[in-house]
Amino acid sequence: MIGRKYNGKKKINFVAFHVDITENTLKIAKNVAKNVESDENNQFLNMMFESVRKFNENHKLYLLTDKHTKFNTACDVNILRYDLDNNLPILSRSQCWSYFIHEYDNPTIFLDSDILILSDLSTIFDDNFDIGITYRNWDKWPVNAGIHFVNDINRDLSINFYKEWYDVFSDKYSYQSVWGGDQDAIHYMLKNINFNRKDEFYYNYKMYKLKLMHCDIYNYSSEMNEKMDIIPKNVKVMHFKGNRKKFMKNVWINIR
Repeated sequence: MIGRKYNGKKKINFVAFHVDITENTLKIAKNVAKNVESDENNQFLNMMFESVRKFNENHKLYLLTDKHTKFNTACDVNILRYDLDNNLPILSRSQCWSYFIHEYDNPTIFLDSDILILSDLSTIFDDNFDIGITYRNWDKWPVNAGIHFVNDINRDLSINFYKEWYDVFSDKYSYQSVWGGDQDAIHYMLKNINFNRKDEFYYNYKMYKLKLMHCDIYNYSSEMNEKMDIIPKNVKVMHFKGNRKKFMKNVWINIR
C-alpha cells in the first residue's frame, strides 16, 4: 500500500484511559513504581483535555474506561466503556488501545492523564510512519508509554502492532499487569534499538515503520527529585509522572 500523509483536515483523536482502582491495587503498583498516584477527582484528566483544546484545534477527545467508573469531564469527551478488570489496570489499558484502533480511524494520540500538551501536534503526522513512540536512554524502560502516536496510513498495520504489543505483554509480562508490563513488553519488542541518542529517527520493526521522538521534547519529565514548575525551551509535551503531579496545576494556570 502506498503511504499517504496527514492532510491537516482529519480530526486527530486524543485518547486517554482511566479506571478507578482499589487501595490494594494502588499498593501493588507502588511496589513497582513507588511514586504512582491515582486521579480520583479527575483533576489531572481535565487539565490534560483542556491543554489539548488550547493547542490542537482539530481534535476529538476520547476516554476509555470500564463499565462503572464515574467522571466529571466536559461534554465533548466521548466516554467509551468496556468490560475490563480494574484490578489489572495496565493490562486493561493495553486491551483498550487495541479495541480503539479496531473501532476508530484517523490519526490517534494515546496519552496519560498527567500530561500537558503545549503545542499543536498535528505536524507529527505529516511524516510517513505507522507508529510513533517516545524514548529516553534508560536501561529499564527506554520507551515511555505515556504518549504514543498512531498514523492512519495503514490501519491493518496499526491494529496488528497493538495486538502484538498486547500479546507480548500478556504472554511474557502478565505478572506486571498492575503496573509496568506494557513498557516491559515494548522494550522486549524493540530490544535491538540503541537508545543512547537524542535525535528523532525511524526504525523498521518487522513490517512496521516506527517514528522515535525523544522524551526531552515530546514526553518531558524532570528528574525524580527536581521541581517541574517551569517549561523548558522547545518542549511540546510535559508528563507529570508520580510525585511531579503536584506541579501540574500551577504550570497549567500559567499557560492556559
